[in-house]
Amino acid sequence: TKYKEQLQMIILKARFQEAYQSVDEKKIERFREVVDEYYSFINNYPDSPNRKEADNIFKIAQKHVEE
Repeated sequence: TKYKEQLQMIILKARFQEAYQSVDEKKIERFREVVDEYYSFINNYPDSPNRKEADNIFKIAQKHVEE
């Protein structure tokens, strides 16, 4: 559909919010899901106007995964 890119960005944001608000035991796992969702988004839409926002979400998620 013509809204697939928007939908995928909404899913990325939702996964990020879920990870950010999770209990400590599940945070790392959920931030890994954010990273996976980011790569899926970027692979499908590398020139997206939402790229900068997606990159920022990825940077934050990556920090949490690496800790």
